[in-house]
Amino acid sequence: MRITTVQPVYRPAIGGCEIYSHALVSRLRERHTVRVITVLNRQEDKLAHPDLWRNCLLHATRGGQRDEVDGVPVHLVSLSALERRLCYPMLRGYRHFETAAMALIERLFAAKIAPLIEDSDIVHVMHGGVSFLGRAAQRAAAARGIPFYFTPVLHEYHGWDHLLRDGAGAKGGRQHFGEQIPYVRKMPATYHDRYWAELARSADGVIALTDHEKGILVREGVAEERIHVTGIGPVVAAGGPSRDELRRRHGIGDAPLVLFLGRKHELKGVVEILQAAEKVWERFPEARFAFVGPVEGSTEAALSRYADHPGVIDLPEVSDAEKSGWYRACDLFVSPSVHESLGGVFLEAWTFGRPIVGGDIPPVREISMSGRTGILVSRRDPGQIAEAVLRLVSDPDEAARLGALGAERVRTRYSWEHIVERTESAFGATS
Repeated sequence: MRITTVQPVYRPAIGGCEIYSHALVSRLRERHTVRVITVLNRQEDKLAHPDLWRNCLLHATRGGQRDEVDGVPVHLVSLSALERRLCYPMLRGYRHFETAAMALIERLFAAKIAPLIEDSDIVHVMHGGVSFLGRAAQRAAAARGIPFYFTPVLHEYHGWDHLLRDGAGAKGGRQHFGEQIPYVRKMPATYHDRYWAELARSADGVIALTDHEKGILVREGVAEERIHVTGIGPVVAAGGPSRDELRRRHGIGDAPLVLFLGRKHELKGVVEILQAAEKVWERFPEARFAFVGPVEGSTEAALSRYADHPGVIDLPEVSDAEKSGWYRACDLFVSPSVHESLGGVFLEAWTFGRPIVGGDIPPVREISMSGRTGILVSRRDPGQIAEAVLRLVSDPDEAARLGALGAERVRTRYSWEHIVERTESAFGATS
């Protein structure tokens, strides 16, 4: 099967969607012919502006080139200087004439995608945040009679913390049983606008990562029989430093080590973990809290206040092998995030038998079997986070039991062998 994946950002730029898609593409490549079409592949371009739409339109500078990532060809598409000048007023005034703006941008990108998919059996868009790219890929696929699949990678809470305080949030928002759902038109020119749902309803198949996400899609009018729940798998590397080696390198010794690994964004709960650490140090002053990953959002200021604190280790993005070393070295993994489509970092921690403290949100409840493989807490309550950390640090037997249950959960439900088989089954549904 010849599979073309289209997404706004791809490796070596990183983020949850980029890590998941790269892992999936790498494994599909072992059995199929795969190519990737993307707009941005540099982290600095991805983060040039908080608005990913804007970055894809104005900050992609390498269109027309072809790269290769782990043996998979990666084609970069972007607007020309003239096209950018044409689209810029549309971007500035998007809310006033969104239909015309979407139609123009969609057609421009469809013309660039079309010649790259001519021999494809499947066109698969991953990422719901840049709707014009999904619509452009769908237009190009439809013109050639190629089945079109869409993985929206939904996040119920996305982008602005005030949405958690103010309920329905920005204009057009609505709630479902008290929970913010992604169909809200929170910021039409940024993440989930109304077009993602239209794309899901018209796709030949939609891939959801959880049963919870499937329920959202059904409520938005997507035919249930066209939704395929696949999940994701842990992205970990063999090798890397041993537990003792990494602890010795960072002067941790035998102290309790609490790990956060991922994008250090406020919606991931970094600030609240730091607040919880103060309470943990009252009972375990030797405890260490490690924060590993790139800084995003407004967390840099919070972390800088602990720059000289012996209990805080703050590191940038590390290699996959080094990441494995941190999972081996830690006693528990903490990420009380509200910004997850599934939560691949929890699967990674469980792979190494580590218990988790996660955000009490539907996707994490689902993968953790309602907390049977860890403790779920409110991101907005540092007291809950501290209590969970203290419980696991104080009871190594319970920590080991929860970690072992998590490892079994990965083996039986979230191994990459299972994920690839479910994805191939989904792609074969229209053949």
